[in-house]
Amino acid sequence: MSADGPDVRRAYDPTRLRAVFERNFTYASAVERNVHRFGGKPALSDPETGRSWTYAQLGAVTGHLVGGLARHGVQSGDVVCYQLMNRPEFAFLYVATQGLRAVGSPMNFRLAPGETAHILDDAEPVVFVYEAAASADVATALALASHRPAVLVAVGEPVADVEPLPGSITFAELLDTSAPSFRAPEAGTVWDETTRLYTSGTTGRPKAVPLSSLNETLSAHDVIMHLPLSPRDRTLNMSPWFHRGGVYCAGPNPVFYVGAEAVTLRQFDPVRVLDLIEESSLTFVVGAPTNLERLADEQEARPRDLSSLTGIVTMGGTLRTAGCTAVPAGAHPEHLERVRHDRDLLEHVPPRLRTDRQRGCRRTREHRRRRRRRAGPRRTARRPAGPGGQGRQGDRRDRDPVDQVRVRLRARPGCRARQVPGRVVLPG
Repeated sequence: MSADGPDVRRAYDPTRLRAVFERNFTYASAVERNVHRFGGKPALSDPETGRSWTYAQLGAVTGHLVGGLARHGVQSGDVVCYQLMNRPEFAFLYVATQGLRAVGSPMNFRLAPGETAHILDDAEPVVFVYEAAASADVATALALASHRPAVLVAVGEPVADVEPLPGSITFAELLDTSAPSFRAPEAGTVWDETTRLYTSGTTGRPKAVPLSSLNETLSAHDVIMHLPLSPRDRTLNMSPWFHRGGVYCAGPNPVFYVGAEAVTLRQFDPVRVLDLIEESSLTFVVGAPTNLERLADEQEARPRDLSSLTGIVTMGGTLRTAGCTAVPAGAHPEHLERVRHDRDLLEHVPPRLRTDRQRGCRRTREHRRRRRRRAGPRRTARRPAGPGGQGRQGDRRDRDPVDQVRVRLRARPGCRARQVPGRVVLPG
């Protein structure tokens, strides 16, 4: 009881806070912010054509694409499928569909026509964007599918004797140059479905995996925090963008969210990748263990200056101990630290293992004891005795992968040694 009468207790009401969060923490809001915040800074580079786009130009192109998609009948909730390589048009579509509250669905460009037809029937897209060079396979897929998209868009140059499908328009014809720069949709919320990925179909037909705008935002935050990624970074993902580890791991998703720069790569070529690292001062490269092995072979044959790299991210398979010594060496002997093989994408842990300069990466006694305690008693399988010798245990390539390693890079002859901290991340 107070002097003015009984106490009036106010119950906590999160309604207004919830409304602010749901409306203003969408991925599209972050892109709109960066279009102005980093207007003159590079957002996207395409080495194949030599073109690049600043954030202001990214906003202009994606705004034109939003207007063009709307002009061709795309509305909120409609699906736009695009079966493209890692090219600028992929990144533009990824952003623009969110400006319409539409659903962007990147498709595996390696699918068989029957699998493509299944996705077209399942997603029922209004617009289907495809590689002009794959027109023959797309024609077969459309013939097999029950659903035919209202708008077909051919991107890139067709190969010899293969013309784009009848009725297709070019990507330039899809744009509405009178439309304003990209803006987040006023009615958009973090719960909107923004992207629909499809599984690879290895255990059956490809299955839809819907992602919301909140998924987009939190995925970007996860990568930005754990790499870490900053507006000063320049990334190259050697993996196809159409899957989760492509667009979301140092691909367009976190790059455009933080204000960094993404570099496109149509097809993996170790010579081209190493040249790009040196010429474009890339800070992060992403790929599978096979990519890293080929990079290491090429780097040993013809060394480049890789001192700009602060991180190498690998996924899609196990990086075994025998491959640890094959990390590309730069112009200086750097330590790439905080390595972990883990299914939790991009999680760093303090280094506990060090390499022997002569033997490369190796497990310590502490690590072996820890693994034995977890696994319990184990049997040691021996190979059959070969001619002139006893049977022996499996070599290093047959052993279990290490959980944590520290990699020491070799110096190029003539370069003075210096230590530069960096990171390598090994999600499984």
